[in-house]
Amino acid sequence: MKKKRDFQSYLRKQVSSVYGSESIEIQDCKKISIEIFIRHRNYISESSIKRFFGFLPGPYLPSPFVLNSLSQFAGFNCWDEFLQRIEAKKHQNKKCTYLQGRLNGDYPA
Repeated sequence: MKKKRDFQSYLRKQVSSVYGSESIEIQDCKKISIEIFIRHRNYISESSIKRFFGFLPGPYLPSPFVLNSLSQFAGFNCWDEFLQRIEAKKHQNKKCTYLQGRLNGDYPA
């Protein structure tokens, strides 16, 4: 479950970036809800966005619809594509770190 929450944290950063803010404030949630509806015709309640950003308590994870809609807002086709791209990026970063280490002599051939 921690891994999914880590991905959600990254999605929060992506949504913030697309929204044009380094950090989302509680009053931004309604504006984000409206922007998502205008851009993608998906309605996510202001409360769902507040829960996603941690402004409201919620004992459960966001629904697939909320994750898909926020992923689309962040520039991805869906949550699954978002996850795949993040995993690919992490794998690429590990590969680059390893290759750089080899070039520096940190890892034996």
